[in-house]
Amino acid sequence: MRLIAKDWISSINYAMAFNMRGGVGIVLSSIAFDYGIINETFFVTLVICAIFTALISGL
Repeated sequence: MRLIAKDWISSINYAMAFNMRGGVGIVLSSIAFDYGIINETFFVTLVICAIFTALISGL
């Protein structure tokens, strides 16, 4: 990422944007919760983490 960005902050922003997997995380955690693989507390934790990473990727 350093090749396309002019400074380190922009490089970090690009890296976070390209590595964001919030939508996939919510879908997979929903499937795991439906099949009883994870409990409700862990499901909520995964969804909050997915939303948080989606929000900070825009910074």
